[in-house]
Amino acid sequence: MQHIREILLTEYIGAMLVALLAVQAIIVFISMLARQITWYLSHATNEGVFGGGHANIYTPLAWNDVIRSLVSIALYLLTAYLLAHWLYFPPHEEPGKVADEQAKG
Repeated sequence: MQHIREILLTEYIGAMLVALLAVQAIIVFISMLARQITWYLSHATNEGVFGGGHANIYTPLAWNDVIRSLVSIALYLLTAYLLAHWLYFPPHEEPGKVADEQAKG
């Protein structure tokens, strides 16, 4: 794993992957927002000839799409955070271990 981490850091592949995951989360958010605006506009302006709305063609908001998009966004951002944390923030070593290693070496 250390070798993979080293390759991801030195070749900037890790930075590109973190950026790609963040951009994908933004794309999913914009897509979800555009779907919701389109749904609202299609239902807010859908009036009949006599001023009443068409109750028989009304479709409810697709909550499963909204939830799926929010979960996708959360997973993309979580993966980007964990990858960035693994690449750029090395694990902290305990002070006792560092002192023991310096005393031996």
